[in-house]
Amino acid sequence: MSVDGWIRRAVSALKVGDESFRWATQTNQWGQGRRFVGSQFDTPNKPRVMLSIDAPFPWRVPRVQTLILGCEPRYGASQIATFRWQLESGVGGARSVFNFDASKLQQVSLPTNTVRVLLYANEGPAGNYDLDDTTTIDAFAFVADGNTSTSAAKYTTFFRVGESGSAISVEIPKGASAWRLAGVPGAAPGDPFTSNFEYRIVSEAGVLDSLKGDQLLLTHASDSFIPIPGSAGGSTGGMRILSGDGSLGAGSIIWQLDL
Repeated sequence: MSVDGWIRRAVSALKVGDESFRWATQTNQWGQGRRFVGSQFDTPNKPRVMLSIDAPFPWRVPRVQTLILGCEPRYGASQIATFRWQLESGVGGARSVFNFDASKLQQVSLPTNTVRVLLYANEGPAGNYDLDDTTTIDAFAFVADGNTSTSAAKYTTFFRVGESGSAISVEIPKGASAWRLAGVPGAAPGDPFTSNFEYRIVSEAGVLDSLKGDQLLLTHASDSFIPIPGSAGGSTGGMRILSGDGSLGAGSIIWQLDL
């Protein structure tokens, strides 16, 4: 159908109340706000759709769009979880999925003409998960043309090492280009910022980078990030965290994403 033909159909649809056209033009489809209760996330990694724009106008040229996102949980007594966004976006026949931490307010800019935003929760820093209706979650998501990102999206991986051996493997999230070490809230079994713990970026070719915990204190204090070697070429396979003497340690890896 030509552009002129589509416009004539659209004008006709306005007159007869075509539901598909009304869906495509409703302004609230470009933004949604919802209040959830904890039981709606009764199991980890159970997504809830916040925003879906998957029927672009046929003449629309893909362009950079910015998502404004916010998530504010109010936990009941002894409630704990970690909330994250799942972003499905694409242009033409290409689609990709990104996961990143949810915060009270953040902006993500990327070229796209289809967008689907979901909110989900998984385990807290100590690996525990407990939500019921004493917890409420206020969330919103809206999108508009233009690039207004102020900082990169991040994904936090919590870890505990030394419990089932002296080393663990941590997956590097899609889109990650840099990382830094951080602690975890509350009491931890061991300080991750000591020379007893080693952090290796590895690939099939071997170790690409290796740093001890005490070498990472400065990046933590300055809130700076360490580039991931080979990330542009996709050669990085993961991270290995080693405990030199098998002692317990807990912390988090904060990944900086190219979003």
